[in-house]
Amino acid sequence: MAFISVIIPLYNKENYIGHTIQSILDQELEDYEIIIVDDCSTDSSFSIASTYKSDTIRLVQHPQNKGLSAARNTGIRASQSNYVTFLDADDVWKPFFLTEISNLISTFPEAGIYGTNYEEVYQSGLKLTIRKNAVQLTNNQTAIIPDFYSANIQQPIYCFSSVAFKKEVFDTVGYFDEIINFGEDIDFNIRVNFNYLLAYSNRICASYTVFSENQITNSTISGKIITDFDKYEHYKETRPEVKKYLDFKRYTMAVLYKMAGEKAKYSSLKSKIAVGDLTLKQRILLQSPLFLIKKIKQLKQFLLQKGIKITSYD
Repeated sequence: MAFISVIIPLYNKENYIGHTIQSILDQELEDYEIIIVDDCSTDSSFSIASTYKSDTIRLVQHPQNKGLSAARNTGIRASQSNYVTFLDADDVWKPFFLTEISNLISTFPEAGIYGTNYEEVYQSGLKLTIRKNAVQLTNNQTAIIPDFYSANIQQPIYCFSSVAFKKEVFDTVGYFDEIINFGEDIDFNIRVNFNYLLAYSNRICASYTVFSENQITNSTISGKIITDFDKYEHYKETRPEVKKYLDFKRYTMAVLYKMAGEKAKYSSLKSKIAVGDLTLKQRILLQSPLFLIKKIKQLKQFLLQKGIKITSYD
């Protein structure tokens, strides 16, 4: 049995999948199995993945397109290891990612979640490290993050291409919600971090592609199903910090709904936010007219081309 199962959900990523697979094959730690779940790609993605011949690689094809969450769940159920990690089909790992995960597991056996720092890669080739003021780690330090929710009221401190889990967590908290088709990671993160400790490495071990074809970040929220934040409100009874995290996520989705012209959904989310849970910038943006939000977005895109990233987090 392999030490860890690597699950790649695949849908129309012909320009990326080869690099993604190769970044696994180039790992220092070689005790893994790779499960590629093709979700009915209509381009050459599956054909390209099929050219990689190895006893460590298994390919699974969905009979019909089911979405990212279903592809992940298929991979989890097919896995034969005690640990599971994911790599999106347009992201890549540094050669030491699995080594770092193994070290976290050895150092923090009490944890159930093992995440690492990552970098964002943009179309222009620009690479940016993420901002995480709430995590007081330097260089390649590791630690247990006692409060995931407070640490993530900025950019996520890990992405789903830089995190691994004990396989038992899926029996405890459930699998990915296949109804959700926008921001699938949010729902699972709320559940799993409520029940398990997060061991974290500040070392940048993965490269997250911010923009590629068929990526959820490129599409509109209109008509999509998001996390039902209300069903997690009771978490605040034992973990008060959860409320601020839920309101932060409501804020991000509310702004997207406003930009998509979904006024009723925008108003519904906005009404449930405690304004004191937001920064001043976020409060202003939440109330701003649509034309101003669009102008700010254009400014952010312009500054990104100059290597400058502005956010509402602080």
